[in-house]
Amino acid sequence: MTAVTIERVDDTFHFRASNAQGTSVDIDSVGDRDGEQVGVGPMEMLLMALGGCSGIDIVMILKKGRQRIDSFKMRIEGDRPRAQMATPYTSVHTHYELTGDLEPAKVLRAVRLSHEKYCSVVKNLEEATVITYACSVNGERYE
Repeated sequence: MTAVTIERVDDTFHFRASNAQGTSVDIDSVGDRDGEQVGVGPMEMLLMALGGCSGIDIVMILKKGRQRIDSFKMRIEGDRPRAQMATPYTSVHTHYELTGDLEPAKVLRAVRLSHEKYCSVVKNLEEATVITYACSVNGERYE
């Protein structure tokens, strides 16, 4: 079982979530504090969770394949209707950018395996969300 604690920090919408090891993240409602946001919005956090989960998978797979990663970043974009309050993402696109001594075919395989088999966050979202990805290896784009 996984458990976290969440505590309200002030008299607005600022919360702090902590795991059992004491690592915490601030959560805040976007734009509800006269434009000041002191934490990550819950839906932004969902995109971050996808990136973290998938990123861990990809690094593990590439390390096992003896690939050297010099840098790894990703941009994740999620689309959802704004007309209603509680709406899921209808689509999410992740663009992975890696540099290093990497074979593009191995990077694409690692990304595919993460999305199709290993990433629990993708698995939680995929029924209601179209999830796509692309990657760049040493500046060259692959899909």
